[in-house]
Amino acid sequence: MYIMQVKSLKLKVKICSSKFKVNLKIIKFVLIFATLHFALCTLHLPKAHAQLGGIGIANYLTINNNKVEDGDIVISTPKGYFLSSTPYDNALSGVVVTHPAVSIKTKSDTHGFPVINTGTVYVKVSGINGSIKKGDFIATSLIPGTGMKSIQNGYVLGQALENTSFTHKQDIKLVLVSLNLHYLQLGSP
Repeated sequence: MYIMQVKSLKLKVKICSSKFKVNLKIIKFVLIFATLHFALCTLHLPKAHAQLGGIGIANYLTINNNKVEDGDIVISTPKGYFLSSTPYDNALSGVVVTHPAVSIKTKSDTHGFPVINTGTVYVKVSGINGSIKKGDFIATSLIPGTGMKSIQNGYVLGQALENTSFTHKQDIKLVLVSLNLHYLQLGSP
């Protein structure tokens, strides 16, 4: 049995003989409601409290790390899910969001973390490659679970939706990012 959770509303979907018995109009309504609810509820929140939900659907993943936090970047390997620690990592899975607007969880995911791989979410980003301007691409870095401004060809998480400056290169801040995991070829249209 799969459970789709939208804040406090739960929609149970039973899967019988690999045929889904669910009204797609209900699922569409729930997703639209969750997105609007997130947008309205975070409209006036200060940045420190903005990670109350990500606009996107989260899947629960068991991450092999003791210190998983909101905004951490997750990768997938044959040995499981881990926090990223390689620049421009091609094994991107998504970003941890502790309070997603919509999540899908199975009974076997009791110890997992909600991870979003498409949508809009705050991501932990360092100042390693300098300040970030709206539209800059964000890639993984050497700092576990933390991204950086992309300055070369490679895999990226998506684009920053806000400007952020750093006092020191080692500073880490949450930056709003539109997720779009792909390979970036700089200079291409």
